[in-house]
Amino acid sequence: MIYSFKLTVDRDAASPVITVEDLSNPGQPPTKLELARDAELPYQLAIDHAASSQKQLLVRLDEPFDPQVTRDSNVLHVETSLSDHRFETQDDTKYILHITNQSRYYLAEDIHVSVRLDPAEQPRLPDDNVALTLTPGEQHIPCIDPGQTRDLVFVAVARGPKPDLYHVDVSLAYRIVYWDARRAHDTSRHVLPVHGLDSHFDLPRTSQPALMPRQPSLPRSNAMSDERPAQQKVFFATPPAKAPHRHLKPIHQDFPLPGGGRLGVDYRLLKGMNRDSEGASSTYGCHPETGDVESYFSTQDTAVLEVTLLNESSHSLKHVRLSNLHILSVETEKSPAKVVKDTLPDGNLLFEVVPDDVYFGHLAPQAKAVRYLSLITRGIHWGNYTIKVQVNYDIEQCQFPVDLWVTVRPD
Repeated sequence: MIYSFKLTVDRDAASPVITVEDLSNPGQPPTKLELARDAELPYQLAIDHAASSQKQLLVRLDEPFDPQVTRDSNVLHVETSLSDHRFETQDDTKYILHITNQSRYYLAEDIHVSVRLDPAEQPRLPDDNVALTLTPGEQHIPCIDPGQTRDLVFVAVARGPKPDLYHVDVSLAYRIVYWDARRAHDTSRHVLPVHGLDSHFDLPRTSQPALMPRQPSLPRSNAMSDERPAQQKVFFATPPAKAPHRHLKPIHQDFPLPGGGRLGVDYRLLKGMNRDSEGASSTYGCHPETGDVESYFSTQDTAVLEVTLLNESSHSLKHVRLSNLHILSVETEKSPAKVVKDTLPDGNLLFEVVPDDVYFGHLAPQAKAVRYLSLITRGIHWGNYTIKVQVNYDIEQCQFPVDLWVTVRPD
């Protein structure tokens, strides 16, 4: 049987009045609900027939519903923090996004999160390299339940930018799920404070993009003269042409899947964070002509670890992710690997990979997906290392280990 109702909301009255008429049963008086004067709309309105009589309507109001929390900009809320109290001009730190699902009924899933510094503010060094980077540029979260918060960790590296508040644009692309699903997109702006070494200067503790002018430092004496003897001979080399980007091919490994077929794993290290990986300079990978593995990644360095997964099977792999990432040192091929746990006096690891859990999502047969991680060394001893990774996916809750081998050169 099909029921028809007419719902009228009178918001001009002193107190909001909701009227419900049963159009399927003519002659029945309408049911009216008068809300409190300070009532907040909207409410969740439930309409049914009373248990005692099919001719009597039963109307009830549940707690305020939140259909207004369905716009792209207000389902997921982003806050930021740093892992260190101060982030200085020659420094690295973890830039943490705290992403909260503000709704009470809507699920946010398949969440793609990208970060980038405002290009207009991006500081550059004289050699045209950027002085401030955030890596990796994008991460992926499978799902955030209503009212829950998930954290994503990025690495911020400063190589001489001026102390300032730098704007970070955080873009979210995700699917809202209630009775049906739709894609949502949102971009919010946050700040990344870079502190100066000068004790006379500090940045305001505010989430607003307010800027404070730098106070002058104490005067320093200059014992060096800008003049040189008239007869002094100078020795300058001819400036070289701008060096092209170093392109290295990814290192490829194949791993058999229990249900048949293979999972291909490609990886290499890139310098900086270039969304077009073909335009980025490589610091670890295979020579495109000889196939030899080359390393330009040193003991005090930062790089982006590019990982590509290729499903070379007839199975659809669901909820593919890399988990339990940790770094081990390898002295010889036969000696047991040791987990790298050495830290600096401030507690930071000498060799670190961020994040420690990476979600790839679903991989259809012959499909591939690329994700990026940050790799950073802080004075680690040069040598051979492996990034131990657990690959998890759902066919029957399968998993297998993968080693990503890396050689660190002396700095």
